[in-house]
Amino acid sequence: MKTNYRYVSFVSCAVLALIMLAACGRSAAKRTDGPLARADMNVALFTMSASGEFWSTVMNGAGEAGREFGVKYTINGPATESSFEQQIKMTEDAITKGANAICIAVCDADALVPTLESAAAKGIKIVLFNTTSSYEGETFIATDNFIAGQMAGKVLSEVLNHTGKYACLGSAETVESNRARCDGVNDYIGKNTSTMELVDVRYCANDLQRGMAIVNDWITSTPDIAGIFSNNDVTTTAVANVLRERGLIGKIAHVGFDATETNVVYLEENITNAIITQDAYDIGYQSIKAAVTLLEGGTVEKNIATNVAVVTKNNLNDPDIRKILNF
Repeated sequence: MKTNYRYVSFVSCAVLALIMLAACGRSAAKRTDGPLARADMNVALFTMSASGEFWSTVMNGAGEAGREFGVKYTINGPATESSFEQQIKMTEDAITKGANAICIAVCDADALVPTLESAAAKGIKIVLFNTTSSYEGETFIATDNFIAGQMAGKVLSEVLNHTGKYACLGSAETVESNRARCDGVNDYIGKNTSTMELVDVRYCANDLQRGMAIVNDWITSTPDIAGIFSNNDVTTTAVANVLRERGLIGKIAHVGFDATETNVVYLEENITNAIITQDAYDIGYQSIKAAVTLLEGGTVEKNIATNVAVVTKNNLNDPDIRKILNF
């Protein structure tokens, strides 16, 4: 019998195509449906910035978790906390490279939403940390920044004996969680004292020089300013640098946020009265841990709160504080 090789070839190709489609379907299902083995997990974590000691500590905690759980992981961040376009590209690249989960501290509450929605539609688990987003992920891991701000307001009020003019220097106005810290300060002071006056709230886009310029402007325009709150590590450095340079140590009270190896020196030198401190290492660690739990088919709390503490010169070497500082 004569064999129709053209027909066989056509059928073979059709069968091969179906096999390839089925294989692709199984590959996609492996990422989107059901629990994964840890060896098959690919977790991408993006901080708001690749620079700054706070974010470096977050990255260290994430790396420790990645190694401990034995998953493939990548850790990165854009150039600055306002570089949301770069962060979008990083996230899209992670999606293209087959990430099963994305852990992210968004640079902008709204700008990342389409990208995160696209990722979630592909079955990728989204873990948000540190900064709030208009997109609701599987979980949100962070300090309660409004309460942390209230803590800062209480400390500043006490240092100033509940009287005097003060200002708030923020980092990222477009990030709700960053604004919440200044809001918390003003909420506490507004509700608990009538003898303190808010001079100004300004944001410096996490730029050290810009932050220093703002502080210098305040001191020049309001010579009787009594206190300043700074709401992250960069702004804390900015305020302390100006107070030191202008010989105002002990004359203007300063309460900062996010103690780092660099800025705890300001406590020791009596430039800064206190620093409200998140557990940055734990934020990174818990983010990867949550991603692994979700990819294994488990559940996590919708909001996971991390530690926060008031660090002063007097308690700087306490064991519990050193554990949070992680340096």
